[in-house]
Amino acid sequence: MSHLMTARQPKYRRISEELTLAIRRGEYAPGQRLPTERELAEQYEVHRMTIRQATIALARAGLVVKRRPSGIFVREQWPQDLRVRPLNLICPAQEFAHVIEFIEYGELLARQHGYRPRVLRIYRGEEHIATEAVLSPDPSILFGVGLGVQDELRQAMRKAEDRVVVVGARLDDVGLRSIVADDQMGIRLAVNHLRAKGHQRIGLVCSVPQPGHPMMEIHIQYWRQAMLSTQRQADDLDRDVIRLEPVPIGGATVAAYEAVMHYFRHMRKPSATALIGLSEEACNGAVAACYELKLRVPEDVSILDYSGTYR
Repeated sequence: MSHLMTARQPKYRRISEELTLAIRRGEYAPGQRLPTERELAEQYEVHRMTIRQATIALARAGLVVKRRPSGIFVREQWPQDLRVRPLNLICPAQEFAHVIEFIEYGELLARQHGYRPRVLRIYRGEEHIATEAVLSPDPSILFGVGLGVQDELRQAMRKAEDRVVVVGARLDDVGLRSIVADDQMGIRLAVNHLRAKGHQRIGLVCSVPQPGHPMMEIHIQYWRQAMLSTQRQADDLDRDVIRLEPVPIGGATVAAYEAVMHYFRHMRKPSATALIGLSEEACNGAVAACYELKLRVPEDVSILDYSGTYR
């Protein structure tokens, strides 16, 4: 039996995780007695009280039962959902369209590959829940940029190694495996799609109210490349980059609303007839601004949500 000992994690939790894996792999069959507390303490070189905490965690999880004075036994009949290894699907709690799609497809594919999907929707300030799930012996898929910025969570993902992957957030710069879309191709496809609809002037609504954000600057460069591949001059492009400024409350949605309002009120004609929003919040703010300015969507201004939906 290989040890999964890692630093900074309570000893009892590390031991309970290893015993959990051993039970799920069949190293301890249903109804089989586990080694005694003394034997486990010697095996893991810990105090018997630490082993007792680990076995209490196993009992709470429904994996073992304690029978005095005989010992601790693997449950002979597990609830059906404990027979299948869980797959943690960790994502933001907000009801964004791309989050809902991630959950739907994630649950479907997890079952198809023999896993039991366990969805954890995390609110801001509750990242410790994601951290605990990542440190468990079960594999995890994290979706959403917001979950990737906490130092504690990053450290947990590094410890988990091949048990965790991040989808939709670029974290390879900090040594974490990430699955992201090809933004260069994606933005080019968005521009080409709007060109095919007859739009000549296409603006870009940024998604982060933070000047100089590195990923935002990369997205802007991809947009410039896509626009220059058609016909416009480089000098004209910067006028149609709608950057967001920090706002006291409301986040990216309110920042996008104010930025788009400013763009249409102060941009000399002709202004853009289509906008590409780099996030759902940016598009929501753009739609609200157009409504306030009596601009019909999509008749007067088409708004393409780069994160998913064409409006």
